[in-house]
Amino acid sequence: MEFLATWLQALTEPFARQADISLTPIGLFLTLSCLVFLGGFSRGMTGFGLPLVVVTLTSMILPPQLIVPVVFLLGGLSTLLELPRAAPHADWRVLAWVAPASFIGMPFGVAILLWASADLLRIVIGIGVLTAVSILLAGFELKSRPRNAQLAGTGWV
Repeated sequence: MEFLATWLQALTEPFARQADISLTPIGLFLTLSCLVFLGGFSRGMTGFGLPLVVVTLTSMILPPQLIVPVVFLLGGLSTLLELPRAAPHADWRVLAWVAPASFIGMPFGVAILLWASADLLRIVIGIGVLTAVSILLAGFELKSRPRNAQLAGTGWV
């Protein structure tokens, strides 16, 4: 347990000044574990939501520059583990547009993470989540299948 506390302190120390963390390393570990569990529960119940929940909530504690890459790796790993069961049910025509566009857009996202301040990223993430939730609560539904360019745009973002 002492090793874990030392490791967490070394990991978060450079960001503690930026994030004004007042949690002990063990408290931080327990808090982050609960938030990741909540995100995993969301993904398990709906098929998505791990990044939405984890990035949004943990960004209040740590800078998004630290959270986003970790969540990206967690999401990628869980997707790889689910792939054998999900592949027969996938809409490959959609993935043919979304996946390549997401790889093209990824360097731009990394550049934004490196350029923007933690506070600016928190504001943008919060506005994005509130906007998406408001649109869904308003009852928005797609009336037809998105065009290929729309699918690529979705992947790019």
